[in-house]
Amino acid sequence: MGDPKGKDNVTFECWKYEVQCLLRDRVHSRKVLTQAIRKSVRGEAGQVVMGMGVDPTVEAIVAKLEGMYGVVDTGSALLQQFYNSKQESGETIAAYGCRMEVSIQRVCERGGIARSVLDETLRTVFWKGLWNQRIKDIVRHRYETVRDFDELLRIMRVAEQEVSEQTGMHDGD
Repeated sequence: MGDPKGKDNVTFECWKYEVQCLLRDRVHSRKVLTQAIRKSVRGEAGQVVMGMGVDPTVEAIVAKLEGMYGVVDTGSALLQQFYNSKQESGETIAAYGCRMEVSIQRVCERGGIARSVLDETLRTVFWKGLWNQRIKDIVRHRYETVRDFDELLRIMRVAEQEVSEQTGMHDGD
């Protein structure tokens, strides 16, 4: 987690994920992990950790920062936001797919949706939120048969590229 004004910012969720992976891997001692965590926080977050004294545990630091920067919306509120998501004008299919995948992961983490229906829900809401009807028309027959979101996203990206080439549109246009 960087200083909000700095260039090395990462979201709290990304920072927390890295810490969780380090804890799970058990490659480094707790002392080394705590030192790395203290060095990884900047700005306001760094001040908060400093205020915890010189020997807080990794779990205490994460819990403190979770309370300040973690997601506070309920799973159902996040699910409603997810259902209302649409592809933005000028947003690539890849960027839209990534945004939707991150969004539904948050919903799942907060108990708003079961993992067993995650992929199908993501696939359906992603499709409904696409704004380019021409691309949807090209891929519609595949949408009906492809059940895997990652595969659908790849197919959609290929169609997006084909449409872009046909219309003479290029990145940045």
